Order: sequence, then C-alpha cells, then structure tokens
Amino acid sequence: MKRSILFIAGLLCANLSLVAQNLILEDGKRWYFQTTDAVSLESSTMIYLLDGDTVIDGRTYFVEKGTSFEDYTTARPTGQLYREEDGKVYVYNTSFGKEDLLFDLTLQPGESYLYVNRERMDTIKMTLMEIEISQSSKLPAPQRCWNFRAAHIRDGECWEGYRAFILEGIGCSQFGLGPLHYGVVGGAIGISCCYDGENNLIYGRGEEYCYRNTLSIDEVKDEAGGLKVTESAGGRLTFAWNAGAGYRTLSLYSAEGRLVARQRPAAGETSAAFTGLPRGTYIYFFTAGGETKASGKVLVE
Repeated sequence: MKRSILFIAGLLCANLSLVAQNLILEDGKRWYFQTTDAVSLESSTMIYLLDGDTVIDGRTYFVEKGTSFEDYTTARPTGQLYREEDGKVYVYNTSFGKEDLLFDLTLQPGESYLYVNRERMDTIKMTLMEIEISQSSKLPAPQRCWNFRAAHIRDGECWEGYRAFILEGIGCSQFGLGPLHYGVVGGAIGISCCYDGENNLIYGRGEEYCYRNTLSIDEVKDEAGGLKVTESAGGRLTFAWNAGAGYRTLSLYSAEGRLVARQRPAAGETSAAFTGLPRGTYIYFFTAGGETKASGKVLVE
C-alpha cells in the first residue's frame, strides 16, 4: 500500500510539473525577426529577447527587449511584457497599462479566443483548427503546432483568410511573440531563428541565416581604434587596429546580409584576416562592450 501511495504521488508530481512548465516563455530566449522589402529585396533584422522580470499587480512578467544590432546586449525594453500560466501566454503593454491574452494553447479544435492588438487598434478572433506535429526543416526535432484560423473583427463582422501556426517552444511561426498582426502586404516577414535560454538554436536553418541587415548600412568609424581594412589578391581581407580598441567580435556578411564568417579576437590582439573570399561586397561589424564600435562595407575583387 505504501509503495502504491508513493507511486501515485509520483505521478501527480510529474503531472503538476508538466502543467507548470512553460511552453514558450523562458528567460534569455531570443528571436531573430526578419523583413525583406518586396521591391528592393533589401533585408533588416530585429532581435527580441526576454531578459529578467518585473512584477505588476502581483503578477510576474518577463521583460522583452529589442535591438537591430547583431550584438543583442545592446537591446533595450520594448514596452511589451509577457507571462505564461497554465498553457496561456499573456502580453502586457506598458503604454496602455493593459494585459491581453496572446496565445491560448488549452483550446480544443473549434474553440476560439479574442486577441486585442492595442498598437494597431485591432481585434482578432483566433479559432483553433487542429493540433498537429510539425516536421519543419527549421526545427531540430518534430514539435507540436497549434493551427489557428485568424479573423479580423471589424464592425461586428469577421474577415477570414489568415492562418497562425503556434509552435511549442517558439511562438507564432511568423511573428514569434508578436504582437500578432495579419493582412501585411508586400515583402516577406518572419522569424529566421530562435534560441532558448541556454543559447541553443531551436528554430532556424543555422546561425549563418539568423541575422541579415542590408538596409541603410552606415559606416561607423572608430577614430580611437584606428581600424584599417586592406583587400589583397586571392580573396584576402585583412583588418588591423590599435591595441586599445578592445574589439571582441568581428562579423563578416555578404551584400545580401548572410553571415560569411566570424572571429572573436582575444584580448590584446590587433589584427584579423579572412582568406578565400569570392569576389563581391562585404559588410563588417566590430563589437565591444555590447556596442557596435566599427562597421562598413568593403569590395573584394
């Protein structure tokens, strides 16, 4: 009898831990959100991450931060806070001082909930169509996916025609944590990558596809760093800088914004080189102390 009671108690504890486990939110998790213009085909990337928490009205929320720089330590609060409870994800907008239901993953097919996007003054009726197992090539393993039909509510009428796929551990396959907004016309919008709180890639084709930024790449000069960039035969690109620059990361991208290579100079190093580069234009970023210290474009012939 005692062994049976312990066994039942163990099952109850296991079930409670499954209920308490967050399906999506986790401190340190980050999403790479990419947009591509339909005409110019230029791309830009925003990185959103959950960093720390705060308490409002007795409820604990993860703090969302965002940045357009690859070094995500430059991120600043977006004004959106998130919490997860019993299979539901809530978003709190600090500008409006309101909490809204973002995802409801407790529904059965045919059931609905309303999501209010306060930034766009929009209400969306989310109706669950089915719960399936996604085997997307961007996932390291098959994952549960909630397939919703999204309908705008305008003047009391529903305007159908959109789908939302909520992946366990990821959020919306197009908007991450959102906010959800449908009816966007022109270009491509979507998350390219998602990392969990332990820095594991849990969504995306690979690190080189996560960050892409070809919009308004301005040269950032670091006079104190004395950065010099030299291109030579054989596709060799050499960087040299002053000892006091303190650069910690050098990232090299193609003109399309795809990561080509990355180096992390050790303390005291004053040079770095890439070889065997194909002819073309490249974009480089140097970071230190959580900030972009130098950046620009260079042509390799």
